[in-house]
Amino acid sequence: MSANRAVARTRVDVGTLDEFPIGELRALKVANREVCLMRRQDETVYVIKNSCPHRGAPLSKGSVGGTMVPSAPGEYVYGLEGQIIRCPHHGWEFDLESGASVFTGATAHSLPS
Repeated sequence: MSANRAVARTRVDVGTLDEFPIGELRALKVANREVCLMRRQDETVYVIKNSCPHRGAPLSKGSVGGTMVPSAPGEYVYGLEGQIIRCPHHGWEFDLESGASVFTGATAHSLPS
């Protein structure tokens, strides 16, 4: 069963782009919530809840990279570079675009940037 969650879009000043190095995960407190912010090379900024839904590990201590993507039998294709955040404790992977888990039904609760 899935539920649609409405996410309020609110602009909050957290600094300038130059204060956030490309590819670095940064924990921030915004409106009494701990979030994880990451800036990509193309100036896209992602903001997600800074807590893995599995065991609550801080995603800001994780890593960003890619993952294996669907491919033909016997092929192993790596993709989505710079779009996957990995939990530092158990390696759960989440798509920074949607917040969806790559392998489970969990979500990292994406917030708008």
